[in-house]
Amino acid sequence: MLHYQAAFEQKYAASITPAIRQAMAAVLACRTERYGKMQLSCPQCHSFSEQFHSCGHRSCPACQHYDAGQWIERQTQKTLPVDYYMATFTLPKQLRTLTWHHQRKFYCMLFDCAVSTLKSFGLNDKAMGGELGLTAVEKTSRPLSA
Repeated sequence: MLHYQAAFEQKYAASITPAIRQAMAAVLACRTERYGKMQLSCPQCHSFSEQFHSCGHRSCPACQHYDAGQWIERQTQKTLPVDYYMATFTLPKQLRTLTWHHQRKFYCMLFDCAVSTLKSFGLNDKAMGGELGLTAVEKTSRPLSA
């Protein structure tokens, strides 16, 4: 990552937030002297080694890979023996600025329309022939341009 840091900062300087800078600093310093080190010893063979502590930042791929894998495993054990599908509903670009200024109203309308549409498909499709179970997730980002 260090190799690309200067080019990244030059290209995205205007949009790098303090949180992004903090994440970059943590990832770059992960498992280095910045976070200290621990001494490990084996009482059987009397050997010693030192290991640097990890940063523990949620954006660090080295630190969170194990945690993410454990989370995925727990979620997988909770699934039902049925087919799962993902449907994405995207607002047209022309509505994004208006939506940004009236988020609560627009996202409620978007969710209502999406749920209504999917439930209608479930009830009208002969192969499905039943009511769908739904989980809805909102993923938003601020418009880059108005």
